[in-house]
Amino acid sequence: MGRLGIGLDWRSLAGAHGNEVSLQLAVIHFQGRCDAGGLSPNRVQPGALGWTHESDGVILPFGEVDCDRIRSFIQVDLLSVPARDREFIFGRAVGRVLAHELYHILARSAHHSSAGVGKAAYAVEDLLARHFVFDAGESEELRGSVMRSESAEPAH
Repeated sequence: MGRLGIGLDWRSLAGAHGNEVSLQLAVIHFQGRCDAGGLSPNRVQPGALGWTHESDGVILPFGEVDCDRIRSFIQVDLLSVPARDREFIFGRAVGRVLAHELYHILARSAHHSSAGVGKAAYAVEDLLARHFVFDAGESEELRGSVMRSESAEPAH
């Protein structure tokens, strides 16, 4: 998101007091074990790696990232990476799934592109690649949505 000029302020729900104010909010729940431990040499096709909640066609500011599914999806290839690099590469893969879900929430869009972070399904290679970014159209849509939210008048 930083490459798009979008700053994020990370906060834990555990530290929330209920009196914080935010123009845009996304609540992400990380499920499972979010580290590169417990890898197995078995390839698994686990299903959705993350998802965003919606109601009556409206995107809600709540998403899920399933670290167990991500790990099981990339574990065979991750085992071929030097042990000292595994946590970094696993974290980057989790970040890519997170970026995808944040796109849906911040752009308020269920749209998927045909390439990049915004596409509907990933290959292992997408999650492990050195570079993997949003396509130009989604980058602009995301920037525009964030800018509109930042310039909106607060409700009274």
